[in-house]
Amino acid sequence: MNRAREERAMEQRARTRRTGVLLGAAALACSQPAPPATLGPVTLTAEGGQRSAPARVARSIEVPADVSAWRVDAPRSRVVGLERFGLERGLYLLGEEPRELAIPGPFDPREFNQVALTLLVQYRTSCSLRLARAGAEPVSSGSIPLFSSPEPQAAVAGFAHNALRAEPFDELVLAFPRDAGPVCVVAIDLVQRPLADWQRPLDDDTRLAAVGTEARRATPISSRSALVGELAAPARSAAAGGGAVLRTAFALEPSLRFPDQEPRLALVLRAAGGRTLERSWPLEADSAQPARWHAVEVDLGPLATGRIEARFELRARGALPAFGWVADPRVLVSEPSPATVLLVTSDTHRGDHVGAANRGVAVWTPELDALAARGVLFEDCWSTTEITLPSHVALLTGRHPRDTRVVNNITALASDAPTLAEAFESAGYRTFAALSARHLGHAVSGLGQGFERTFAPEGEAVAATTVERLLGWLDEARGEPVFAWLHLFDAHAPYAAPAELEAPDVFAGEAEPPHDSVPPHVRAARARYRGEIGYLDSQLGRVLDLERVRDGVVAVTGDHGESLGTNGIFFTHEELYPATLRVPLILAWSDAPAGARVAGPVQHLGLGRTLLELAGIDARGFPGASLLAQVSGAAPPEPLFALAYGARSASITAGGMHLVLHLVPHPIGKPEPAWESQLHQVELYDLGVDPDCATDVVRARPADAARLRAALVAWLADARDPGWARAARVSEEQAAELAALGYATDGGAPPGAWIDPECECPWCSRF
Repeated sequence: MNRAREERAMEQRARTRRTGVLLGAAALACSQPAPPATLGPVTLTAEGGQRSAPARVARSIEVPADVSAWRVDAPRSRVVGLERFGLERGLYLLGEEPRELAIPGPFDPREFNQVALTLLVQYRTSCSLRLARAGAEPVSSGSIPLFSSPEPQAAVAGFAHNALRAEPFDELVLAFPRDAGPVCVVAIDLVQRPLADWQRPLDDDTRLAAVGTEARRATPISSRSALVGELAAPARSAAAGGGAVLRTAFALEPSLRFPDQEPRLALVLRAAGGRTLERSWPLEADSAQPARWHAVEVDLGPLATGRIEARFELRARGALPAFGWVADPRVLVSEPSPATVLLVTSDTHRGDHVGAANRGVAVWTPELDALAARGVLFEDCWSTTEITLPSHVALLTGRHPRDTRVVNNITALASDAPTLAEAFESAGYRTFAALSARHLGHAVSGLGQGFERTFAPEGEAVAATTVERLLGWLDEARGEPVFAWLHLFDAHAPYAAPAELEAPDVFAGEAEPPHDSVPPHVRAARARYRGEIGYLDSQLGRVLDLERVRDGVVAVTGDHGESLGTNGIFFTHEELYPATLRVPLILAWSDAPAGARVAGPVQHLGLGRTLLELAGIDARGFPGASLLAQVSGAAPPEPLFALAYGARSASITAGGMHLVLHLVPHPIGKPEPAWESQLHQVELYDLGVDPDCATDVVRARPADAARLRAALVAWLADARDPGWARAARVSEEQAAELAALGYATDGGAPPGAWIDPECECPWCSRF
């Protein structure tokens, strides 16, 4: 496609630092430059410490024995005793229609800014609150997620602007959607909480502050409490291309914005000798404007070298305080050739849908082909699962879903799980995650740990959007070492490639001559899928063509594949067949054996450890087996294991055979079930003659089935649960989005062992 780019991609560049990685008898050289370009982050503390008054309950509303004074809009309702919870009573709202409960006022807005509900909820759902006054627009809280629990749970709605209101409200209304299930209202508290206590990161472990679709590790600041810290400015270095700079970013807190404040962020730097430098930057003055992160860089050259005091102030007009965030400030002297490690995961990308794979698929991927030409293509790479979040958790921890016990798209990774991003961060790298699907964002996945900034869209983002965000970050981090994870979602259904990438002469033809048995709409959907891959490839080229990326370490893989009609499954990724488990894997670095191909089966579980080794970072403490041994042919192939969504099935691939063990009965086929598996049923396929797993040979080859099944059961029994799986808080809206993408929001890991080795069901008895 681009001859100059292709030629550049083939060049092998010299490096300033070389790390030899011995692979059996062969040595492949890694050449990442030394990473520590930064002189260190600046620790900020609130001036005078955190000063905050305690929250105060202004009014408590309990359910009365007679609720006739309340307006109850529900098909059925009843007051019940709740002695088993140590509570007096609650009001059940029942039925399959939207329900409302209105409590008469008056309610003085100056007395409270939060409403805390105590509820019993049977199903995952949501609620909303509104404060109503005759003749005025009601004030709504927006949707509040609720979660299934046998115990009473708390839900809090915020009304920050009550401080600007004087007239009392006539009633407080609780609203529940149609599918809420049985809901019991136990109590309502009107709370006055200091606004400073509202400002919280996504969780305390990551300190990631969300502003719009982007979260950054940051420290809270308000107009009533400055942030102070100390930094050191080194002398100018001609070799480094200049002196030190201070880089940071800042933003307003979106949930705490008030009109007419005209906020500004000011930075005062004071050197030991008394020299002072002051800068300030305006923030969004109109509260209707969305808040965003503002990146800034301050040259420390005008100040004397040595110790410098830094003071950040958020300045605002009016009686109410302004609130914001200061993202990790850091002092650095830019490196001319900073280290770069890029991990690209292409969601739902089949392993045969890369031109360089030479698998007879009419797919257009010149950028990936060029990357393979200057690196290593793994021709037979398998995932650990067929579902997005569990696969990415495995990639970023080096632990199989069998052990993480993350087996659906709403079970989050616990904060104590060590991750690849944390390993790179400990080595001095900036860490970025640019993601194209909301359910990979930290709030749902827990994968933000170790990343100092993340982007996750409101729903799903096309490649151009996510790539543009990453390009901006890389520009901000010029001269600094970076580990970046780029996730692209385009190959996921529904397929909607740009029209120019669905041209009939490029994509509409099948790899084989059309058969009458393949309906036109199926051929068209396959063409759109290939078009999506062509589109993401074109956008990926914008990143791969950056000099720092060409000179760095790059890995491109898929989280899982896609079934385009085999096994009775159309245009989704269910079950553990090759169509959903085989993924692309291309690995490139400056001294890679250009154009090398690894034909034997591998699993990308060891990709994290491999990237650390190629970056010259001690990877001995990171799980997984390095893939570099496969490049030299020094490592014999090992069995590959996979675990399906919800642990419904497990599989083993070894010696050219593929065995599937169904751990629970479930229907198989999409959009209509083709058949239903039985408890512990076994399927066996000979990949050498049946690569698509069309003919089950379990009855014809019982000895092979028994041997592979025994190995799979032993592997399942060897699971180690580190306690890394935790329930994510998924809102009704997020659950609906996942359902629209074909993901159920149940299917968590069952308690205990994956399979009972002493089971005597009919299928287990056969073996």
